[in-house]
Amino acid sequence: MSKNIHVLSTDWEFTWSHYSGKDRGPLSETEVQGRTWRPATVPGNVQADLQTLGLVEDPFFADNADHLRWCEEVDFWYRRKLGPVDVPHGARAILHFEGLDCFATIWIDGREVGRHSNMFVPYWIDVTEHLRADRPVELLIRLAANFQEAAVSHRDPIDHPPMQRIRSRKPQISYGWDIGPRIVTVGLWRPVRLEIIDRGRLLYAGVRTLDVTGPAAALEAVATVDWHGRPGKATLRGRFGPTTIEQT
Repeated sequence: MSKNIHVLSTDWEFTWSHYSGKDRGPLSETEVQGRTWRPATVPGNVQADLQTLGLVEDPFFADNADHLRWCEEVDFWYRRKLGPVDVPHGARAILHFEGLDCFATIWIDGREVGRHSNMFVPYWIDVTEHLRADRPVELLIRLAANFQEAAVSHRDPIDHPPMQRIRSRKPQISYGWDIGPRIVTVGLWRPVRLEIIDRGRLLYAGVRTLDVTGPAAALEAVATVDWHGRPGKATLRGRFGPTTIEQT
């Protein structure tokens, strides 16, 4: 299962706009042209980029963090070009986000290809059919306003406050703690990669103990495989001290 990996850490830009609902589409051409796009750091977050650009003060000094609360109430947009990419016949192109912070919608050339809303869990998208060998395509990501998006993600008839803290898959310290100020980060906080995979990939592998009786134990191996090649066999080998276990 060979893999050709392109790390997407350069040429990113970001901007922001008013929150405009959970199901809004990509920025129109007029919206794109009418906005100032600034260089973005990936991996990173918008608060750090805003400080680097001199648009905000150090949030860890005095009460400066309070002046970043507006970042919770607007949509942030990231963009960059992909390609041209010539995906070999039979291979698949996987867009791999290690960390999206947090309420993300992804488009390629204006077509929605995925949504994700968990900062802690990686996200993979098969984008084979969206890439072009003859020209670049545009990757656009909306990170929706946390303050509004978290509140509408799960309707609660009692409306327990604060909904943003309860409904966001983010570190709780983001919302303030006795050891740190409230800074609700936004951004592509871990690496982004385009992976060209020839036949398949192993997504998860693990072993759990079912039973232990005296010197004997029963184990169960669990694996999740994304495979698009010809049917084949897989062999699992494990070693514990001098003991080797093999199962096909």
